[in-house]
Amino acid sequence: MENAIKEVDVAIIGNGPSAITLSYMLSGYTPYYHPTDPPEDDLLHLRLANQDYKCVPITEMNLRNLSDGLEGRTSNPVALVLDQLCHPYADTGYPKLSSQLRWVKEEKRAINHIVIGRNSRPGGVWQKVQGDLKTLSRSSWMQLPDLPFTQYLKEKKGTGDIIASGDRADVCQVTRYYEEYVKEKALSSNFLNSCLVTSVEKVRMSPQIINEDTGEMEGDAVENIWEVSIKRLESSTDGFPQSFRVRAKNIVLATGTSDIPNVLGVPGEDLKFIRHGVSKVSAALHHINNETRCNPVLVIGAGLSAADAIITARKNNCNIVHVFRETPCGNPAQMLKSLPRAIYPEYVMMYELMCGDVTVDWYKPYPQYAVKAFIDKNRVRLESLQGRSEIIDVSLALVQIGSNADLSFMPSQGTNLGVVPGMKIEVKHNVVDVDPFTSESVIEKGLYAMGPLIGDNFVRFLKGGAMAITQHIQMKNGVINM
Repeated sequence: MENAIKEVDVAIIGNGPSAITLSYMLSGYTPYYHPTDPPEDDLLHLRLANQDYKCVPITEMNLRNLSDGLEGRTSNPVALVLDQLCHPYADTGYPKLSSQLRWVKEEKRAINHIVIGRNSRPGGVWQKVQGDLKTLSRSSWMQLPDLPFTQYLKEKKGTGDIIASGDRADVCQVTRYYEEYVKEKALSSNFLNSCLVTSVEKVRMSPQIINEDTGEMEGDAVENIWEVSIKRLESSTDGFPQSFRVRAKNIVLATGTSDIPNVLGVPGEDLKFIRHGVSKVSAALHHINNETRCNPVLVIGAGLSAADAIITARKNNCNIVHVFRETPCGNPAQMLKSLPRAIYPEYVMMYELMCGDVTVDWYKPYPQYAVKAFIDKNRVRLESLQGRSEIIDVSLALVQIGSNADLSFMPSQGTNLGVVPGMKIEVKHNVVDVDPFTSESVIEKGLYAMGPLIGDNFVRFLKGGAMAITQHIQMKNGVINM
């Protein structure tokens, strides 16, 4: 049973919102244009109206033509089409309008696929984020196709109401929504959770063709197949052994970019009082050593994850020491700087604390400082850009300086797939190089990527990558003809 093999058309690696959305579309759920309100873009409306949109789904339309001239907060052209149809006037302050799409389950369009994720439940990184934090995006932008987030909250008892200003949601609500979405849309049979992909390789297979007249095997045709080796992280009753393989004609990388937290690369970074990444914050705060609890928590970093770590630490009544390299007031790229107070009061407060505009007794900033070394007995050596050194005592050190995707299972760890070949995949500097209208790798045919791996960092825009992949694979399988 260790060599058991499952064969599918598509293997999706990752079980977060990207993978869930793609699984929904590959299961045969098909979008039709259904205008109920004035269109945001008249030209897009005319392009759709010129086709028999009541009978022809979006997946059978020319996505390049539909996206021509559209503008928005993503560079993904297909995501712009889906965003305008799913979230009309989202960025204009116009009153909330309903989706302009009608989704229909059509079994004839379904593609055999499987979703492989290391998390025990669907949701990806959302299963690891502190549940009492608020989402950065509005709640409606967190939803997946054909299940409005507000409708879900009303129908499910015990989920609570959205109380955040600006219609933001609790992370725990979003996490539960993604789990329930898989069940509501009957996608669970496609998901293999708590499974670690250990390797992916392309193998050459000779299809076994039988001559109907002679009954003999013949044919020299060879096709490339992706073989995915998988190891279970937990026992299961779904019939698969502890280790097995999946063979697929197409593979989709939907891992996100949160698996490997970035490190500082300084001496002592492996000491026990140091934690890296967002998933370790809550547990670490609950297990601070009693002998050092009187000392402050050190947070390193100047982005949203660092701000979230500080907010969570303060909820645990911890004092904070905050180290960051730049002066936020003089950094135009500082994201906290641009957030409106009415919607993001906690982040605006953090920005004011970092700039020194507001002072409190529980927070001490160290702008233009860097950690030079971690030392035994929970001590940290800091150094300013001017060369001034200082050693501080801390109870815990939280390194929050971003993260990257774990593509160690890919040949060459995926370094051949980026816009800059030979460089590791990074969300800021080197995304996977794909055709924008198919989301297929320009290097490896039959390999697709979506979500943060191609620069779509917000759930709101994930539907574009899923649509491009679905259309392209349906065309290859002869489900649609264009």
